[in-house]
Amino acid sequence: MKIIYILLFLICATDVFSQSHRNISPKNYQLDSLENKFGKNKRFIPGLELQSLIALSFYPELSDCDIVFKTSTQESMAKTTLSFLSLLFNTKHFIIYINNQKSGPGITINDLPFNAQAGALGHELGHVADFRNKNLPGMIWWGLKYLNKNKRRSIERATDLLTIRHGLGWQLFDFTSFIMNSPQTTATYKRFKSRYYLHPEEIQLAISKYGNYQ
Repeated sequence: MKIIYILLFLICATDVFSQSHRNISPKNYQLDSLENKFGKNKRFIPGLELQSLIALSFYPELSDCDIVFKTSTQESMAKTTLSFLSLLFNTKHFIIYINNQKSGPGITINDLPFNAQAGALGHELGHVADFRNKNLPGMIWWGLKYLNKNKRRSIERATDLLTIRHGLGWQLFDFTSFIMNSPQTTATYKRFKSRYYLHPEEIQLAISKYGNYQ
């Protein structure tokens, strides 16, 4: 399988690297301006406000969504969900949990470079973009599919593609590459990422195909 990824990467390498590797720099953004445009109905984790708002700026369709970013302890880097009552009454209150403990992944979002942090948050917002048009039966069906390992892989990889289509491809690439190459990341979490998400080479190919507008 790795040989196939390498061959595909070599075929498209010229197109991929003809695009500059765009890095999001905090110096190019004003927190107050972003908050006025994209901070409505949002609550952020202290220290991750700017990264979250920058990621939100790539999802204008979420400008009115009620989204809360919270810290938590879990096996993965992050998780997106919504409260049952808000789904039942169709008010859609979304919660993005960010792991702030090294147990599990061996690494936290605070260990990532700024560009990679935006990519990690952008992936979770991709789930919000997917959930926002689903009703209660649709979310129940989504949850049942997510329990199946093959369908879970399809869901997460489709969310990676959605992140790329929204213009956060290189940020997602930096996030995935950092996770896969960091000596801090546990072997278990690397296997988890490799099984369910796009590989760095696949992300580069998708950027070449869909473009990146950041």
